[in-house]
Amino acid sequence: GHYTYDGRFPYDYEPLYVINHDRVVGDWWGAELRWQRKAWHGQDLIAGLEYRDNTRLDQKNYDTNDLGLGCIDADQVEPCLDDRRTSRRWSAYLQDEVAIGARLRVTVGARYDDYSAQGGEWTPRLGVVYHSASAGSFKLLYAEASHEANVFERYYALPPQTTGNPDLRPERL
Repeated sequence: GHYTYDGRFPYDYEPLYVINHDRVVGDWWGAELRWQRKAWHGQDLIAGLEYRDNTRLDQKNYDTNDLGLGCIDADQVEPCLDDRRTSRRWSAYLQDEVAIGARLRVTVGARYDDYSAQGGEWTPRLGVVYHSASAGSFKLLYAEASHEANVFERYYALPPQTTGNPDLRPERL
């Protein structure tokens, strides 16, 4: 995958008028291997592995004066921010869904995500679904998830206006 963001923001710093450039470029690739099998009557097993390699996580911020007051070449401007990173994540998950009789299904699972910049996180899943003959279906679900803090949240810093937080841990849901 590829992502590009190019923001241009005018600022009027009397007596100078500048354009603030905010540029982000990201490149990544990934793969997933998933195995699913009906183990025996009423049981469904799922196991999988995922890998994502963020090969480019670049953030750049700089100012130019390009409205007739003397254009500054962007390649020669001292950037306010020039942050270049990479990261990787691999994950493994396992889930077992079991039918208990004709009306009840129980699902138990777990997932492990290992973030190269932030360590690993275990997240559980548990579900119970009851199908009533006359009143519909009822679900009771419990799950946790984690989300890795992105490079903007961790490293985007333009002192004194903004500061990054490189110590952010994955967000838990």
